[in-house]
Amino acid sequence: MRVCLPSHFGKTFNLSVIEEFFNVVTCQDAEPVNGSIDKAAGRANRMKLFKDSLLREENPEFFEEHFCKIPVIRINMKDVKSTSLSEFYEELAICVYKTAKIWLSKSAGVEWNPSAKLAWDTLKATIGKKNSVGDRPGGWESNGKFALRLYEALEEAVASAYDTRCIVLLD
Repeated sequence: MRVCLPSHFGKTFNLSVIEEFFNVVTCQDAEPVNGSIDKAAGRANRMKLFKDSLLREENPEFFEEHFCKIPVIRINMKDVKSTSLSEFYEELAICVYKTAKIWLSKSAGVEWNPSAKLAWDTLKATIGKKNSVGDRPGGWESNGKFALRLYEALEEAVASAYDTRCIVLLD
């Protein structure tokens, strides 16, 4: 779905609500205890945001089926102000890189299955190849390929860790 509205129409706020509703419990919601995230505590913390929501009251089945169940990858592009294709790919690569670093920090306490561990190791290796994105030889083409490889590694790692598809939000 694509939403195009002028500034100050609530696009970012609505993406935040979607993210808070669907996103799986991470260490940002509850402190890891003995190396694992207390999902019940994290869910309870997040439930406070939706305590009196109409969705919870009018459609409790949907609420229970989807609340805190789907990983959400949110790529913040508010600082992308490029004037050329080369600059756009460079800034896109930086946005995806920052999102991948955030997910790596959020993943503390996640219980890894073998395929998820491999996917996260691939993501870490891809992040390690960043160097300084803007100074990469090959210009925009190289930055565009790096952004795509990094995005694919991020999506694969998150989907593998939670054994489900992801929601991707571009803001």
